[in-house]
Amino acid sequence: ALFLGLTGPNAARAQSKDEAIARFNEAAKLAKSGDLAEAIHIWLTVYEALPDKYRPAVQLNLGLAYKKLERYPDAWYYLSRYRISGPRNEKAEGWMDEVEAQLLGGFRRVTITCIPFGTMVAVSDEEGAPIHECPLTWWFTPGEHRVRLSKPGFKAALKPISVPDKKGEVRLSVTLE
Repeated sequence: ALFLGLTGPNAARAQSKDEAIARFNEAAKLAKSGDLAEAIHIWLTVYEALPDKYRPAVQLNLGLAYKKLERYPDAWYYLSRYRISGPRNEKAEGWMDEVEAQLLGGFRRVTITCIPFGTMVAVSDEEGAPIHECPLTWWFTPGEHRVRLSKPGFKAALKPISVPDKKGEVRLSVTLE
């Protein structure tokens, strides 16, 4: 199991870089002790405050934590973000392969595009669900789902999406009015 601790000289941004790094390390300890839900909560909270060079470590740790919790769409999202921004890592590639194998068993890959540009989307209507930038690729089970859309200057909305039970990637568009 890999949970990276962060230390470094770079210090001073909103929520303070030092504080964000300390919280990240606290989350790593929680993850090692098995409290993955709390670790995830902390990592999501400090992500924006961390220096850019540390964000791949957060993505990798989130991917692994979600994988261990069998929340495969979330694991895939963060491991795919790590794949884009982090250094090549054979263990992470193996984890991604395992996650994709699980997803192919009953999920459909869906790319959601949003109108207007800059809309943010949460793939769950649960309060506090992580918000992602649109366009977004996510894995859903076939059937009806709701996504939460938001953008400054627009009224936030829950929008229904219908994920067909067919093989291959699905493309959907949602509009925030």
